[in-house]
Amino acid sequence: MEDIGNKEFDSVRGVFWEGNPLYPTAGFREKDHIQICIRNIDCIKGYFLPLSRINS
Repeated sequence: MEDIGNKEFDSVRGVFWEGNPLYPTAGFREKDHIQICIRNIDCIKGYFLPLSRINS
């Protein structure tokens, strides 16, 4: 991307609206989700494990 003058990004976020509404006037759907992609590992300051994995 650098050779055509575009800037590089450290991270990218995408929002996906999927499925049926949770109820008739809902702003959320059954399978809504957000995906992130971290391209620069220096941006990751830490992480956590879900409690179910820690307690098993």
